[in-house]
Amino acid sequence: MPRDIDINLNVGLDAATFAVLALTSWLIPAHAHVDGPAPESGGLRALGRYPQLLGLVAVTCLFFFLYGPVEVALPIHVADELHGSAGLLGAFWAVFGVGAVAGGLCAGLLQRFPLWPVVVAIIVGWGAALLPIGLSDAVVPAMVGLAVGGVIYGPFVAICTALFQRTSPPHLLSRILASTNALTIPAAALGTLLGGPAVEVIGARHTLLASALGTIALGLAVAAVPAVRAVAGPPQR
Repeated sequence: MPRDIDINLNVGLDAATFAVLALTSWLIPAHAHVDGPAPESGGLRALGRYPQLLGLVAVTCLFFFLYGPVEVALPIHVADELHGSAGLLGAFWAVFGVGAVAGGLCAGLLQRFPLWPVVVAIIVGWGAALLPIGLSDAVVPAMVGLAVGGVIYGPFVAICTALFQRTSPPHLLSRILASTNALTIPAAALGTLLGGPAVEVIGARHTLLASALGTIALGLAVAAVPAVRAVAGPPQR
């Protein structure tokens, strides 16, 4: 238990440092001279002027937040509920890693399609891939689900970055990406932080199930937003 408290405290401090970074990014004015169009504002303020970018940041933060508990719950699920060894946990992460590498290599192919629907498909697909491990203690379906989930999850960051690059004004792109990282990284840390209490209250497998269902709900909610359907349009180049 003390070790769990230390881990949660470290993650909480990590999240707090990124929160300070985000606040600093918001407060510091942009007066530096650059070639080309003058910056309109800092990255976070610029996000407020572009609803599509702001929506993408919010969706990404929620997605990473919902992923955070998985990193806490999976080791406990394997050790306490499956009575598995460290080797079994390593096998789970290995199949996820292999899948993520394969999915990441396919990110370029996915950029031929409208990117918002791809983002929605990744979110819903990752949530669905977690269902086998959240619904039962069967090892093989859970491992297959995690491998498929890795393939689905792998292209997410690359697709979101491409969407930022296509949507952001060129002279604000670096500021917006920096501000986005300052928001999304603490979101994942906060999800990991809250994963500990969730495991304590409802158990590891149910925490994984809650993460799966929450992620699917997030994807379906994004798909239902009229603005997402409006930007789907023809394939982007």
